[in-house]
Amino acid sequence: MGGYIEEPVAECIGTARIRHETTGVVYDIDGNDLEWECIYAHEWHPYQSTYEALYEHDDLGLLTWQCGWAASEPDIGSHELICDFKEYIIHEYDTSDHFDYDDLPTSPAPFLDYENAYEEAQELLKLHGTTNGDQVINKMIFTYQITIMEAYLADTIVNHVAQNQDIMTSLIEKDKILNAQKFSLLEIQKKSNFIKDTTLDYLHKIQYHRLETVQRLYYNAFRVNIFCNLFTDDIKNELFDIIRLRHQCTHRNGKDPEGEVLGLFTSTFVKDKMELIKTFVDSIEKKIKKVAS
Repeated sequence: MGGYIEEPVAECIGTARIRHETTGVVYDIDGNDLEWECIYAHEWHPYQSTYEALYEHDDLGLLTWQCGWAASEPDIGSHELICDFKEYIIHEYDTSDHFDYDDLPTSPAPFLDYENAYEEAQELLKLHGTTNGDQVINKMIFTYQITIMEAYLADTIVNHVAQNQDIMTSLIEKDKILNAQKFSLLEIQKKSNFIKDTTLDYLHKIQYHRLETVQRLYYNAFRVNIFCNLFTDDIKNELFDIIRLRHQCTHRNGKDPEGEVLGLFTSTFVKDKMELIKTFVDSIEKKIKKVAS
């Protein structure tokens, strides 16, 4: 049985030191500067969850750390990791008050739902959007685009895995985090549909704005590259930037980590990003239809 719970908190202690691959300059990364996000949440065992922190450095570029269950090594590009953080900590969370996420049905028509929500948001932006890059309605419509994209990505893969044995088998065979889970014989014996239930529970707990994770899942399940053909590296990077900006809107009310107002979210800016996300969703839907037909 799955459940939606408050994400447990991860943190790292100490300082990581990284030497630049060409200049040889050594940089210190303070563990307190990393913001962790849960990319896979195990319902009852926080130490079987996976956490990730993305850190954009002015000279080193994008750096990635993971901790927890099936975590990967730090991704620092071609630079040299002189020393990592002293310790990674995952805090216990309280599961006494949660509701059953599996009781919430997935949409039987996720693409249609996405299109309807997109059109409603377009109309709302047309009526109430302004040239003020810090206006509340603009920021709300912007973040909503990631919300409806996430719902589409989640419901699409959940529906296909639930209904298609071959797709579920492909996902189970190729997804290392799903494969790394361990269960007792008693747990397996208690559920008649243990494999299917466990796989769907895993998918329900994914954070679908993590497009690297979505790319892995969709490739493992459908053999589909969600970025292939349609997107250049520049457009792909723009999508990732949209996700980053959504984080600034959701958690900082449109400000950067230093507290400065970004002021980007004019109605024109929001409209452009809406169209880019829709192109992304449209391309995925075409690929999934081709595979699943």
